[in-house]
Amino acid sequence: MIYSEIVGKLLSLGEPKSPGPEWIDYSQIGLVNEHIPELIAMVCDDGLNFASTDADEVWAPLHAWRALAQMKAVQTVDALLAQLHLVEDNDDDWMSSDFPLVFSKMGHPAIQPLSVYIADPGKPLFARICAAECVRKIGEADLLARNRCIEVLAGSLRNHDDQNPSLNAFLILYLTDLDAVESINEIRQAYLSNKVDMTVLGDLEDAEISLGHRCERLTPRRKGFLPLDFEMPPDALEPGHDLPFVNHNRKPGGNDPCPCGSRKKYKKCCLK
Repeated sequence: MIYSEIVGKLLSLGEPKSPGPEWIDYSQIGLVNEHIPELIAMVCDDGLNFASTDADEVWAPLHAWRALAQMKAVQTVDALLAQLHLVEDNDDDWMSSDFPLVFSKMGHPAIQPLSVYIADPGKPLFARICAAECVRKIGEADLLARNRCIEVLAGSLRNHDDQNPSLNAFLILYLTDLDAVESINEIRQAYLSNKVDMTVLGDLEDAEISLGHRCERLTPRRKGFLPLDFEMPPDALEPGHDLPFVNHNRKPGGNDPCPCGSRKKYKKCCLK
């Protein structure tokens, strides 16, 4: 596709310095609302999405969706969601990192389409998990939307019997991130149905502690699980040490190193 001069500037911006909220101001390039159709076309351009990883233009879709987010172009929500499968189908780590922030800038109008996406068993697992994280991010960014976001995540968790245990686990994780104490019944039912991947947050007691429903464990933690505040000995990587390097200081996301110490991404290892 041939892009206008201003939109075409995104083709040469290349890789951002780092993931995160520190984006360039795309209005300084000259992008305005009239460029929205071109920007969404760029996000959906397979020639760019599947370009050589060494080429600057492979980053153009990322710059396009960031520009759309800065414009709060809520009319593009459905088109952006149609690309979310690339989180899994193209192993797009930048999309999985960026889209929660993108949708948080879209705000409340994005919640219902995200809810439908999460509930669709035909969508890729990690794309559904990313959609759930988008809902969580909206709830964090907009207190007026928080209750609705909790309703969506808890409502999705009610389908735990028909869902992948990893999806259920991340729904629980995002509910705890939102301090959704009112969702404890849905969380308990999912655990009691044995439909939760406990490598994500832990077991039911861990979830109850996270939400303040419990002060401390009443039962020993299952073998193979460590406390979330566990710190690896400083010499863990020294030759001869029999402990693998495992980061338990934070809850793992799909693109984080796997807590098992394999050095693979979590989504490519124990989350499978």
